[in-house]
Amino acid sequence: MRVLGRTAAVRVGIAIMALIALVGCASGPDFQTTGPETDTLVFGYIDSGELRRASLNTFEVRELQPNRDREDFEVEISNEGLYSYIGDPSGTYKTLHVELTQRAGLGLSRARITLNFAINERNVFDVELDRQPGIHYVGAATFEQTVDGGLFLADEYELTDHRDVGERDALLLLQEEVAGTVWESVVAQRLAELN
Repeated sequence: MRVLGRTAAVRVGIAIMALIALVGCASGPDFQTTGPETDTLVFGYIDSGELRRASLNTFEVRELQPNRDREDFEVEISNEGLYSYIGDPSGTYKTLHVELTQRAGLGLSRARITLNFAINERNVFDVELDRQPGIHYVGAATFEQTVDGGLFLADEYELTDHRDVGERDALLLLQEEVAGTVWESVVAQRLAELN
């Protein structure tokens, strides 16, 4: 039997802790322990648009009101572009950055890219809730290229409204995520209102 050296054991321990942290960060909202009577389900849609060979991963949110002491939290973006999180009905939320993965060259290598937002500038992810529990649609956004950096400089992008995707489209995606929870009837009711 081979015994791991001290350095190898430490590396294995660090790898296990990192995996546990990643699983915790990547998990979505807890639809089982929250409800429309006291909480707000915030959701929206984002498309990678003109970002070449890119997939969106997460964005980080800071609660500005009422609980400024709450830690910043990550919101996962699904492969379809849907994102959702549980918010305080009287909350104000500021998006700090969006993280994406972009394939380079022949698609064999990947780069993780973080797009930061100025804390004092409003962006399409920012939310100010209306003090009513239930659901809140943020909207749909897409990335549009504003500057072609060419071969040696980085391209520049901005987030703009995505006019091809509406609340109904995002609700249809959300319906799958909330199936079997108390949020299912709330989403179904909102879909019925939009039809």
